[in-house]
Amino acid sequence: MTGVQFYKRNWPLLFVIIAGIILTFFTNYRAATLSITHDEAIIVKIVQQNSARDIFNFVIPQDHMINTLMMKWSSVLFSYPEYSMRLPNLLAHLVYIIFSILLLRRLKNDHLLIAGFIMLNFNPYLLDFFSIARGYGLTLAWMMVSLYFTFCFVQTRKIISLILAFIFSIIAVLTVYTLLNYFIALTGLVLMMLVLWWVTSGFKLSDYYKRLIFVVLTVVSISVLLLFLKLLIPLQRVQSESFIFQSQAANFYTGTIRSIVFRSIYNLQSEFTVNLVSYSVLFVYLLALLVTLVLSLKRNIFFLNRLMFFVLVISFFVLISVTLQYQLFNIRFVQNRWATFVVPLIVLTFIGLIEELQYGKLLKIISISVIYVIAGFFILNTVKNCNLSFYLDWKYDASTRKMMQDIYKDSGPNPEKDIKLGILWLFEPSVNYYREAWQLDWLEKVHKNGYDGEYDYYYVENNDTVLNKDILQGKTILHTYELSNTILLKNTEYVK
Repeated sequence: MTGVQFYKRNWPLLFVIIAGIILTFFTNYRAATLSITHDEAIIVKIVQQNSARDIFNFVIPQDHMINTLMMKWSSVLFSYPEYSMRLPNLLAHLVYIIFSILLLRRLKNDHLLIAGFIMLNFNPYLLDFFSIARGYGLTLAWMMVSLYFTFCFVQTRKIISLILAFIFSIIAVLTVYTLLNYFIALTGLVLMMLVLWWVTSGFKLSDYYKRLIFVVLTVVSISVLLLFLKLLIPLQRVQSESFIFQSQAANFYTGTIRSIVFRSIYNLQSEFTVNLVSYSVLFVYLLALLVTLVLSLKRNIFFLNRLMFFVLVISFFVLISVTLQYQLFNIRFVQNRWATFVVPLIVLTFIGLIEELQYGKLLKIISISVIYVIAGFFILNTVKNCNLSFYLDWKYDASTRKMMQDIYKDSGPNPEKDIKLGILWLFEPSVNYYREAWQLDWLEKVHKNGYDGEYDYYYVENNDTVLNKDILQGKTILHTYELSNTILLKNTEYVK
């Protein structure tokens, strides 16, 4: 095979691989250059003060156990710089890209591979979490791996695929607890498959299916038991200390769908756009449900081995799970970064729907044109909103590193007296992180008790509420940081 022949046969795969490499360069650059965030700095402190065993056993309450554990291992190898702490999620990005490609390749459709890859990977909000030391990027990767092996199982019925699907779903839950909804959905899907096997066999199972069902039930039971034993106490502790955040909305659409759409377009202040995309998501699910019913009646069977049917069932059980939690336990619907796992499910449902519409030349042309247009919007949204300056959910911390550098430049490397910095409580973890990481012993440790009192420098929000407290009296504005909307003030009585 010549190089030209290889290219012609494999250009869609080469395209998504090159696109994936570009995305990993992007997330790696951000991980190396962006300022540490409030949440990251808190977890770094947990990593520094606790052993791997204590982290695994939830001695310190935290809802991103696997991420914290991997940060601990990374720190053993590379200490505590930002890039080292973010390395687990950078590796997770590679896993997410690879398994999204593997999943889409099972469709054996070049158009769905290209457009599907774009829609799964070109999302500025999701990309944030692949370059930050939190568990959301990791859990997206684990879920994608689990989805891939689940799809393999429903197509091939190989038990090893089912075992791997449940293993990675458990890891996903231990990374971010809201993935418990996915684990429940996966369990519901497998149990539904067992019922369908029984029904389609005329309620008479062969010895092969009896053995298969026994093994499947064993895998499911062991998985549920292990997760229950591991999470019973930690979930009670985490819930009681409000580590899991939910929306105040009373339904899945406003609480979860609209919030994740709003974040995915990077908080674009356009009610029309948010409504358009959110209603489009509902339309996709309704159309997918309609197509499922029509094809099931036409073929007299429900084909779970098709992507749309498979993901639609997963999404349905996720909806049932979060709704029952709200109705029975008053647990609010997940939103924003706690709901990022919903994005791949929405995208895969749409891709599966397009796959089912590949009948007839005209319908095929229309459906493929639609998915490429939608993929184009994903690219435009990503190009427009991706940045090398901040993370959306922690934009207030975007200038913390720069502010610390400015204090260092202004005071000099060896000031005559220790420096006191007054801050808003929100900046305490990240400021203390840089103080320790850069060994700024001459800078006193900052605290969360605010900036009232006498300090050499003040780092506060640049808004009327703060500046009207006479905080400017006797001080000069040293730097203004437009990105984080903060200012660095210097006490005029400060002498080096």
